[in-house]
Amino acid sequence: MPKQEIDSVELYYEQWGAEDAPPIVLLHGWTGASLLFKDFGPALAENYCVVAPDLRGHGQSAKPKGEYTIQSFSDDTRALLQALGIQQEVVLFGQSMGGLIAVDYAIRYAETLDKLIIANSSAKLLGSWRSWIEWQMIMLFYRISPEKVFAKQSEAFFHQPPGDPNLLNELVAMSLQTPKDVALNAIKHSSRADLTQDLGNIKTPTLVITSEFDMPSLAEGTRRVHQLIPGSQLVVVPQLRAHALH
Repeated sequence: MPKQEIDSVELYYEQWGAEDAPPIVLLHGWTGASLLFKDFGPALAENYCVVAPDLRGHGQSAKPKGEYTIQSFSDDTRALLQALGIQQEVVLFGQSMGGLIAVDYAIRYAETLDKLIIANSSAKLLGSWRSWIEWQMIMLFYRISPEKVFAKQSEAFFHQPPGDPNLLNELVAMSLQTPKDVALNAIKHSSRADLTQDLGNIKTPTLVITSEFDMPSLAEGTRRVHQLIPGSQLVVVPQLRAHALH
């Protein structure tokens, strides 16, 4: 179980592929973990050195007291790459909250990037009345019962039931690794972040991915990212449902 101490916080990460291959970094979303990439990471390893950290407070990483800001997550990502001795420009992939982190990283550490991939995300989480209502409801029920919220949202993660009946339980267990106070602090800072004014300054070649079955507010936020990043390419994946929580 590889771990690296970053600013006195021990971060767990998964790594696949040859260390001298072009690097790609995979950032998970709110209450997620590198476990989400257990199939995706090895599939990329034929051509890339793949690094997938558990964000601080998530998965098997340490869960210190403090503020879980978008900037702290992207700073951790930069420090982890330095600690691993990765000097090449990286491809950075972020999904949901991980996409927001990736945008912040691209704004502040542009010189370290080769390409940027944003999936099912937003540069402003509460960018519309619809998203505000959706997240107010999620947070209300999450405070009452994280277990019930994650059970419901894990089902919504799929357009069709997954082939592995144990997968839903695995996703719920993964999400519950993030303590309630950490999750609430992270979403507080995520909901206050507004990076839309900076998207026009991103020069890194960018791919933006959404799905035909995304939540309407999530699809709207993702398309807005595409519209505001100059020269970005938008791909709409059919027959695939993604959800903001993971």
